Amino acid sequence: MIVYGMRHAIAAPAEPGTRDADRALTPEGARKLAGIARGLRALGVEPGKIWTSPYTRAAQTAAAVARALDADEPLPEELLTPPHTPAEVWEKLLAKSEAAEVLLVGHEPQLGMLAAFLLTAGAPCALALKRGAAWAIEVAPKPGPGSGVLLWLLQPRHLRSLGAE
Repeated sequence: MIVYGMRHAIAAPAEPGTRDADRALTPEGARKLAGIARGLRALGVEPGKIWTSPYTRAAQTAAAVARALDADEPLPEELLTPPHTPAEVWEKLLAKSEAAEVLLVGHEPQLGMLAAFLLTAGAPCALALKRGAAWAIEVAPKPGPGSGVLLWLLQPRHLRSLGAE
């Protein structure tokens, strides 16, 4: 199985009286996301399943990417929000997936910690993802924590350059 992790695109800053979960993408974030999504398409990303944090900025990111990849509509998944752990995401979501490729759209530091979990089974390590960055990890045929191999980790500007028309 190939697991893709993607951090949401640029969102509005936190405002007093606004719930963090309700923060939406900025116009700049949406514009940059279009190029990022084209970059994912150029890489041949073809997820059979897309799960997204239900937070507005992540759901908007996942929907735009799904459209660009001609993929099924993303499914909201609470496990991709704080305070859920990489082990929970693995045990309750990924270990049960039938898809050959899955895309998870969420937040930092959780996605970096999930990558570390898949690659090292929890050794002190994390990947830092800018908003709109993505990674691909191939999980061994007998999957489990620490069985992953990093295929790529690309920051948003790299993805946009791959998707340049």
